[in-house]
Amino acid sequence: MAHSNSTQRFGQLIKFLMLVGMSSAFLTQLEAQEADYVFITDPGACAFIPSDINDSGEVAGTYHAVTTDGCSGYRAFYWTEVGGLVDIAPDCDISQARKINSSGDVMGFCTTSGLNNAFIWSEGSGVRFLNINDGTVCAADESALPVDINDTGMVIGMCHRNGFQWHAFVWTELGGGVDPGLFGGDSVRAIDINNDGDVLVFVVLPAGNSTAVVWNQGSSPSVFLDTPNSRLRVRAINGNGYVVGSYESVSGGHHAAIWNPAGLITDLHPLGDEYRSVASAINDAGQVVGSRSTGFGDADNHQAFIWTAENGLVDVGNAGVSCVSGGGNQPIWIGPSNDHGHFIGTRRRLAYTFCEETYRTPYNWTESTGMMDLWQEAFSGTSAVALNNVGQIVGYVNYDAILWNLPIVPPTPIEEIQVIKDLVNALVGAGRLNAGEATSLNSKLDASAGKLTGGNTKPGCNILEAFNREVEAKIRSGELTQEEGDSLIDAAHNVTACL
Repeated sequence: MAHSNSTQRFGQLIKFLMLVGMSSAFLTQLEAQEADYVFITDPGACAFIPSDINDSGEVAGTYHAVTTDGCSGYRAFYWTEVGGLVDIAPDCDISQARKINSSGDVMGFCTTSGLNNAFIWSEGSGVRFLNINDGTVCAADESALPVDINDTGMVIGMCHRNGFQWHAFVWTELGGGVDPGLFGGDSVRAIDINNDGDVLVFVVLPAGNSTAVVWNQGSSPSVFLDTPNSRLRVRAINGNGYVVGSYESVSGGHHAAIWNPAGLITDLHPLGDEYRSVASAINDAGQVVGSRSTGFGDADNHQAFIWTAENGLVDVGNAGVSCVSGGGNQPIWIGPSNDHGHFIGTRRRLAYTFCEETYRTPYNWTESTGMMDLWQEAFSGTSAVALNNVGQIVGYVNYDAILWNLPIVPPTPIEEIQVIKDLVNALVGAGRLNAGEATSLNSKLDASAGKLTGGNTKPGCNILEAFNREVEAKIRSGELTQEEGDSLIDAAHNVTACL
């Protein structure tokens, strides 16, 4: 997890700053209006529950089949707006789809005779069973429950032994299943994995204590997270190895927290132990989302927050006041965040005059729009579930699956080129370029932005090509590494006007 190579560290820094820049541009591009939507339907299916969506708009989830008795059974599905619904595991008694990666690989499990067998499905290969419970990692009488799949096709999950005992597994196409170990605990649960193969696991220790570990098959040693009072909960790990969750203080308070790649903790909790907070998700730009209680000793009413290293913890959305005090809106679930700084969730809203008459509505939040409800009608079975990086959200309304398409305005040339300038300036700060070299590169970027903004597309793009040639020369001379130079060149190639 912790990379010792300086080039890798510079690469992580550049990726981080690029995402921060993209986030700043993206946040201005969501219009404050109701999102378009399409229902995910099929004549042979009912009661859809989507679970994930990738950046291509491919959706995975589970549905009930229509029978003479109504809705029955659990069936894993893959869906696209053009191709419709596919039952991806028709030979299974029961099947569920949990995740889909950028390549369209769907991860799920098939239940036969009460035991789960994990699988991957793709359009080209169909169902491939991982056979984790073949005795190598999990025993034949243990259920294998997959948890996540990354963009390289690595799958993590856990096998269920007797009682509450679990042990984690990691599966790859070439290496098959591997058990990362118990890490001194009685039970180990797989939580999350990033695209570098860093696996986050939760470890149950004796005497009711707990810790968490980041394990990577290609590097050692494993990183044990700093655990004040020996009790924590972890939720997610991002592409740079930062982990979020919460820990229990000595006096019993629950504090939102972030751990760096070395396992050191930063407490995000803004108030005393009487208040509760938890960090739920983190994107690759380092933006953390979570929730905290809104009143003294109040564990039921929560306010959403977003945290960054630059701005600290900032409350977002409209939590209103609790029903005990006379009505309002309350975030009750804070969901995932994408790489552009917006997140989804579900909140409780008043449907009628009295506090007891509440319903759930899914929402989307960005800095420019604030908390935007995605559905207005009062239904109890309604939630936002997953979002991608191109403005699409999947969820369900009254247990009918739905895909929301958020209205997005393309970034301006100045916003896109500012991202590249930030990368150049980051290389100066890292000692990789001097001030004169940065001025030469940035002058070309400014000139290109001026031309593109004025509608002179061809001259503006030609100047970007001159910028790329200057970067390529620095790669050849050894002034920049291939990774550092490619980050600049790729960003220049992605300027929308020049595609």
